[in-house]
Amino acid sequence: MYDLRKRLSLFLAAGAVVLGVWAVACTERGEQGGLVRKDEPGYNRLDRCVACHTNTLTEWRKSLHSLAMTVPSDSTVVGDFNNAVHAYGGVISRMFRRNGDFYMETRGPEGKQQTYRVDYTIGVRQHQAYLTRFPNGGYQVLPLYHDGATGTWVDAQEGGVVAQRTPLSETDYYFWTNPGRTWDFHCFDCHASRVKKQFDVALGTYESSVGSLTIDCEACHGPCEKHDLTRGKPG
Repeated sequence: MYDLRKRLSLFLAAGAVVLGVWAVACTERGEQGGLVRKDEPGYNRLDRCVACHTNTLTEWRKSLHSLAMTVPSDSTVVGDFNNAVHAYGGVISRMFRRNGDFYMETRGPEGKQQTYRVDYTIGVRQHQAYLTRFPNGGYQVLPLYHDGATGTWVDAQEGGVVAQRTPLSETDYYFWTNPGRTWDFHCFDCHASRVKKQFDVALGTYESSVGSLTIDCEACHGPCEKHDLTRGKPG
């Protein structure tokens, strides 16, 4: 009986380690979108932090910091994309899935209905918004978000995120395709770590990149490569 318990405890311990590594690996794989930098000198990222700070990582994963921004998937998207329809201000928008991706069909910059793929999500509790990448490299916040309190779709203007009473025209600064709703310009500082906007003024293009889609350990503690190399050593 003792030997069986010992084996079981070893098995569970090994499983916990594997689960922790798998969770980090999933995060890293999920972050291989167009925004995340492959190399970040001086920074270790989560796969090194978890080696010693397993409990802290577990608590962090329960926090909103770990979900500040995500790659859309079945486990990260909370909005209804099963051909859900929402009407506001004379615009009818439809949210649907195709070939595993998430899409929003809504009014575009020329006043015509167009379809936009969801490239990233931002937020999760109060509301979850959705980003799509534009030809200039910038990420625009799509006009509808999922409201956490009601579990429904809400237009940004309808919900008061855009404080303007009259319907927005395509030329309005806060119309969703314009600079007033550009992630690289307004949202980046709270929904990712170590953002570099890299905006070309002459061309009007973005080449933004981030160290992590989350608010990670090194967002607050700074680059930890030296800490990792010198841990346990006097001085």
